[in-house]
Amino acid sequence: MAVRIDQPGRTLTDFQTIEYNQKNGKRSLSYRDYLQDAVFVVAIAGEDQQIELVETALHHPKFQLFLGRRANVPAGLLLTRVFDEENPVTVLRQYEWQAAEWYQRQQRQPKYMAEVIADADLAQANLTTFAKDNVGSFSQDHRWHSYRAIISMNVELENKQCHGQDTSHDVMANLEE
Repeated sequence: MAVRIDQPGRTLTDFQTIEYNQKNGKRSLSYRDYLQDAVFVVAIAGEDQQIELVETALHHPKFQLFLGRRANVPAGLLLTRVFDEENPVTVLRQYEWQAAEWYQRQQRQPKYMAEVIADADLAQANLTTFAKDNVGSFSQDHRWHSYRAIISMNVELENKQCHGQDTSHDVMANLEE
């Protein structure tokens, strides 16, 4: 699996008051952080049957899809596409930039460097780190996770919203001496 960050987004902090004991009027205050205006492209490799099952589950979920918390649902449709390429990092290097048009115009450069985070065995990178997100058990009594080696790299993507804005002109060139 590999993830490309096409639009990093911004963090939104939500202040919440939770009344958990109405008799005594006890309240709890909490802050929840959400990521807004972010765009991610995920590439998954596997057997053809597994990929078909994942695609079907994404388009026909048994329960509402959510990102991290049940109240944090995707803002739009999940777009899926199946490739013949077996390496997810190769797919993410070749797949066009999926950021919103307004974000692409805002970058003002013909090329955009997007970060890719992937399983360490998918590509060569200078630095390998570890994430403790590999589920060992979903048991309510003894839930645990193990470490997984990951890498981070940058890939260069074409910015189709940059229309060759050349600002290297000489404003004094047409003046006569």
